[in-house]
Amino acid sequence: MNRSLLGLLAFASAAATSGLVALAGACASGSPDTSSDDGGGDDSSSDGAPGEGGGSSGGEGGHPEGGGTSLAQACIDNDQEYCNKLSTCSPFLLQEQYGDIPTCIKNLQPYCNAIVTAKGNGWTGDGLEACVAARDKLSCTDFFYGKPQPAACRPTGTITNGACLYDSQCGTGYCRIAAGSQCGNCVQLGNTGAACATTNDCDGNLVCASSACAAPVPLGAACSASSPCQSGAVCLQGQAPDGGAAGKCIQPGGVGANCDADGGGTDCDQGALGAYCSGGMCSAITVAMSASLCGGSPPSVCYASGACQGGFCVPPIADGQPCDGGQGCTIPSTCNAGTCGTPNASLCH
Repeated sequence: MNRSLLGLLAFASAAATSGLVALAGACASGSPDTSSDDGGGDDSSSDGAPGEGGGSSGGEGGHPEGGGTSLAQACIDNDQEYCNKLSTCSPFLLQEQYGDIPTCIKNLQPYCNAIVTAKGNGWTGDGLEACVAARDKLSCTDFFYGKPQPAACRPTGTITNGACLYDSQCGTGYCRIAAGSQCGNCVQLGNTGAACATTNDCDGNLVCASSACAAPVPLGAACSASSPCQSGAVCLQGQAPDGGAAGKCIQPGGVGANCDADGGGTDCDQGALGAYCSGGMCSAITVAMSASLCGGSPPSVCYASGACQGGFCVPPIADGQPCDGGQGCTIPSTCNAGTCGTPNASLCH
């Protein structure tokens, strides 16, 4: 799952097809990053986890201080709101990642609890409730691609320059996890011109272009490798407003939108909205059940975290079962030390 869909728990980063799992964790962790970038903490929005942003340490007990909302109740509210929001914004993604709303809520419960009880995290029950309320007001586009996330979803923790798993553990508000690693380090987000490996490394609305953080150009403006589009938008080549060779920033459309197959079909949102370009129109990607045909043309993906193997859908690996990098774990679980389960921040030290 990529950082948006999961970050959405708090903000689990939601839209990178499978990357969207991050959305559920968005609130507790952050917002969905549906780009192809790897790295960054696991606090994104796309997977239903809590997001990050301001706030005092939530501690590890989950008990309210001063009569506020408990972390346990806040996680229940977070998971329900996230899954309902995901269903409203993308029935496709809900089916692909979780299958249905009840399963989505059930799968997110241990993930949210792990985030808000991680050592040094900055979540409180009231803080997470504020994030849930802020996320509920987002447009679907911002739900999937908004950067930065609402301030209420970006709490900071008490760890400085140490090992981490979630953004909310860090005093900087950002846990950078290198591709292929299970733990990261608390680091500062990059300003304009700072070196970056992914857009997650960049502060505010900045994006990573040519390995440096850069200010994005707005929708409808000319774009290029040095003038990148905002998060979630794509640079459609040969469509520059001035008629030049550069591209134009567009927001990919959902099912029923017009598209240009000659442009590679990038004007259809495959990851979040399940649309692909066919005959000049964005058409629906099919969600296939276990043992059904998958892949191919027209394209199809597998239901509820399933994987397409040998042209057929196979179910995901359940928590507690061995994983070897072939079949995926049930979203938002990951393969940890050879076993599927909820990421464990206590192993990062």
